[in-house]
Amino acid sequence: MESVECSQASLVPGGTVGPWAVVEALADTSIEHAQTDAAAATTVAQPASMSASAHAASATRTAYRLRGPKGELAQITVVRGGTLSLERGREQARRELAAYAKLSIPGMLPLIGVATIDTGLGVIERVDLDATRRLPHGIGLADALTTVVIPLAKTLLALSRHAVVHKSLLPESIVLCNGEVLLGQPVLAAGERSILASPEQRAGRPLDPRSSVYSLAAMALWMHSADVAN
Repeated sequence: MESVECSQASLVPGGTVGPWAVVEALADTSIEHAQTDAAAATTVAQPASMSASAHAASATRTAYRLRGPKGELAQITVVRGGTLSLERGREQARRELAAYAKLSIPGMLPLIGVATIDTGLGVIERVDLDATRRLPHGIGLADALTTVVIPLAKTLLALSRHAVVHKSLLPESIVLCNGEVLLGQPVLAAGERSILASPEQRAGRPLDPRSSVYSLAAMALWMHSADVAN
């Protein structure tokens, strides 16, 4: 996994992030918002030693398409603010990403780099041109389970065998490509304001695989009705 540094000013078409050229900014398809607050928010899930105020601080998420020196396509998802505004938050996220990059698990997007960008981090993943992050809406619950939720459950089970909790189980973390469901963005997690977050994630408490089960069920409901339970 390559580690690079760049500034926010580089994240424009024609700019560079290490060896990758920025092609375009991607439209925001996030449903990551509080049901009582229109502002989107993302935070890195942190140990319990992190202060509650730091965990609750709002953050922003943006994504850009990249092209490598050999023409290969990638995508960088940048999260700023929240606990990433603290150096210890960024360092914790970098350690988790480095450990995650060593895993080889089917159903995961290849993690090829991490970028430090001002007071934030960017996760760089290899993404095929035909891939899309738009999950279907208004489909039958059985279809949601068979096409997305069950394949994701298998991937999350494999992660749990390595004692890894994904922490960022959101529609914008999922790629559909050639009939395959791929999961990315393992550490830059949605915080307590995400409408798909488990109760313990919203409260900033330590996570375990049961949090993923909750978010998977909420995702199936969202795909079925574009809504989730309170």
